Amino acid sequence: MEYALAVHRCDQKKEDIQMIDNVNMEWICKKTPNRLMKIASWMMHMEEFREIEQDEQAVWTLWEPFETVATSLDVFGERVLTEQLFVISSEFAIQYKKAWLDLSSITDYPSEPIFKMFEPFIRRIIDDVARKLYEMKVSKIEEAYMLCQLAWHLSGKELKRSTIDAGDRFLEEIANDLHEYYMDINLGHYAARLIQLMNIVNDWKKIFMDRQKVLELAKLFDVFNVVPSEPDLLFYPS
Repeated sequence: MEYALAVHRCDQKKEDIQMIDNVNMEWICKKTPNRLMKIASWMMHMEEFREIEQDEQAVWTLWEPFETVATSLDVFGERVLTEQLFVISSEFAIQYKKAWLDLSSITDYPSEPIFKMFEPFIRRIIDDVARKLYEMKVSKIEEAYMLCQLAWHLSGKELKRSTIDAGDRFLEEIANDLHEYYMDINLGHYAARLIQLMNIVNDWKKIFMDRQKVLELAKLFDVFNVVPSEPDLLFYPS
């Protein structure tokens, strides 16, 4: 899956990235089909995913914002932590603390207070995830391992036994691949590092679970006048 990750990022610019200050929902929606196609292409590199029944092949997007954080670190390094710089496409980036997300097309409420509801999550993403990835100097194969863990995050989903078994087989396979990688670099005692990686994955899941609760409250009080089919693709990359 390291190769699949390289393919996924092959068009990502590292120089001459255009910084933008304003993002609206029309821009996000315009970019969404391509993002979903890239997610699907990445998933199709997994034999187990290709073999499960079509009605079980949901587009699981929990991993995609994580991949954005990892790519942002690859492009901007420590500036992700100090300046809140994030890539939002292969050609564009934002400085999150200075950017403006225009939500006027999906809500009758002012954008600023809604934006502030989700601000704590970007801080948690930086402190609990991005900073740890940067300090650990996570390798590409370790990134791929973590992304696979997120892609097959099946807890709470009503799926067929065959799909769950396929996920278990794949996760066992990538665990073996990671073991071989550590052996190749002479890291025999890697248990502590693996625990650190999984702690980051679990922190990420917790952030998105908490964010989902905020989205549910927003839905309860009719904050938005649309119902997004993939809410994880909104408020990108938080």
